[in-house]
Amino acid sequence: MRRYPIPLGRWLLVLTVLALAVALAGIYHLERGLRARAVEEFARVDARQRSLMVFETLYAAMRAGWGKDDIAPIIERLNRVAPGVEVRVLRGEPVIRQFGEIPGERAVREADPVLQAALRDGREFLRTERGTVRYVYPVRVRDECLRCHTEARLGDVNGVIDVRMPVGEVRAPVTVVARSVAVSGVVLLLVVFALLNLELRLGVVRPLRRLVEAMAAVEARRDYGRRVDERGRVRELVVLARQFNHLLEMVERHTRELEEYAVRDTLTGLYNRRKFEEFLAFEVQRARRADTEFCLVMFDLDNFKHINDTFGHPVGDLVLREVGRLVQEGLRTTDLAVRLGGDEFAVILPETEPEAGVAVAAKLHRRLTEAEIALPTGTTRVTVSMGVVSYPRNGDSPQALHGAMDVAMYEAKRAGKNRLVHLGPEEQARVMEVFAQADCLRRALDEDRVEVVFQPIVAAADGTVVAYEALARVALRGAEAKAGQFIYVAEQVGLAEAVDLRVVERVCGLVQAGGLGDAPVFVNLSRGTFGDPARMAEVTSRIRAAGVDPARVVFEITEREALPHLGRLAPQVQALREEGFRFALDDFGSGFSSFMYLKYLPVDFVKIEGTFVRAMPRDPRDRALVEHMHGLARRFGLRTIAEFVEDAEIAAAVRELGIDYAQGYHYGRPAPVGRVRERG
Repeated sequence: MRRYPIPLGRWLLVLTVLALAVALAGIYHLERGLRARAVEEFARVDARQRSLMVFETLYAAMRAGWGKDDIAPIIERLNRVAPGVEVRVLRGEPVIRQFGEIPGERAVREADPVLQAALRDGREFLRTERGTVRYVYPVRVRDECLRCHTEARLGDVNGVIDVRMPVGEVRAPVTVVARSVAVSGVVLLLVVFALLNLELRLGVVRPLRRLVEAMAAVEARRDYGRRVDERGRVRELVVLARQFNHLLEMVERHTRELEEYAVRDTLTGLYNRRKFEEFLAFEVQRARRADTEFCLVMFDLDNFKHINDTFGHPVGDLVLREVGRLVQEGLRTTDLAVRLGGDEFAVILPETEPEAGVAVAAKLHRRLTEAEIALPTGTTRVTVSMGVVSYPRNGDSPQALHGAMDVAMYEAKRAGKNRLVHLGPEEQARVMEVFAQADCLRRALDEDRVEVVFQPIVAAADGTVVAYEALARVALRGAEAKAGQFIYVAEQVGLAEAVDLRVVERVCGLVQAGGLGDAPVFVNLSRGTFGDPARMAEVTSRIRAAGVDPARVVFEITEREALPHLGRLAPQVQALREEGFRFALDDFGSGFSSFMYLKYLPVDFVKIEGTFVRAMPRDPRDRALVEHMHGLARRFGLRTIAEFVEDAEIAAAVRELGIDYAQGYHYGRPAPVGRVRERG
């Protein structure tokens, strides 16, 4: 159990009591010392007064002509007046020489050093011993004394008056006075300490307690809005409270900013993906309880990379900010706009039926595509690919709705971009099929059912095998699925990278085991891997880690992979070629921009689109196109590969045109490595 030090209030009380105890002890010892000194001084004064009284009485008697026989009774009467007080008068040398010795005095003088000193030096003597105060008063010769004491000189000691009295005679009045003063001092001291303790509690303890309570509240409840009363008597504590309040204000402000950063996109001011996931889960639960519908709109900017590459990222950020503003201003107050990341945005439309959601999305689409965005170099417009899905029609969970949105976005892109796609009832079956296939694909990856088959690539002149193309196959629902049948699903659900890495691992293992001889291997990767430098770096690092010579690996690139990332892909391809990897441009001639890639992509092989090759024996135009593509590739110093060579007639046409290599069912179907090597 954790033990805390004593509280300040109790500590001050203990300190006050200790200080009071020390003060009382000091007063006690001081009172005793002062009382003893006062007794001594009072005894001196009293004894001196008695001595003077005795002297004056005796002097008056002697002036009246009294003798020693008359003086003795006077002394006796003085001693009787004050019981316990003893007064003696002893002669000094001048009086003894003139009037003689009184019997018995010599013995008294000789036995008492004090009397001897007083008679010799003329000094007063005061001593307290055994409860008695003794005062010895020397009587010196004055002018009037010389008339009778002719043997004496002025200033001589004629005698001494020895007064002895009980201490009680002096102590009692002094004690009363001393104790009165002491009691008064103690009372005053108690009052002063009580007032001091009260002032410390009010001026120090209470402000500090308020400060500690505020700190505890901040720690326990994160109550950064709490403030401490800044009023007080002590300047340092007032400054401390003021600084603490200022610190709380700063923490509160920074906390609000951090909360904003945690849920807001700093560039556009819209909510971020994290908050989107929270809102989506909440909206699903709310719609499920209330049995209502809502819609999701997702869109991204078409060819946004072109803006970044052309004008720079600051201009790209400006475009994103303006898009965020247009989205926010174009929605209803109940709608929630989100920037998911990059150029992707989403909108949640609560309590909105599918038809109304499509109308809102169409309005937003027009607003975004018709707006002119001001740039430092002029103005521009953007196009967006947008998908709309609804709950519960397209999914009854956040995960299902995410998948439906991805499908809708893919459909918008596939339809030619700058499209609005709504997944209606007729598309729902396809969405469910995508989810079912995705589940099967995950299980296949977990159960290691992703296999690789190989198709030979031969020299067109003599049919000698010169290379192999690696093709992925997955057992889905009891049947073998080709890459074209599952790669779309893999890309939609984020499994394409796992499939690519699994294929690369299989190929590397076979190459290292010598299963493919010395022939190079053509490898197909997904669009996402070619478009992501980090994923591409992972693939090549796996190959190098397996100890495979990069020169034996040829990556195939299609127009679909090249077009969106051409600006970044070209230097990436060149860098990998410098490491030894080679590249082939697949399906050459299938797109309108195919010939442009020969100029900008540093590839090693050109694989001529198989639909043209297959039709050469029947259509002279296809033959002319293939011949032209082969000649153009040779002009660029590239090797050509004819695809879809399915019979001897097509093979003969390929040889006649001088194409370097051929691939197709005529030379071998895709098969496991053992079977394909047997046929080879």
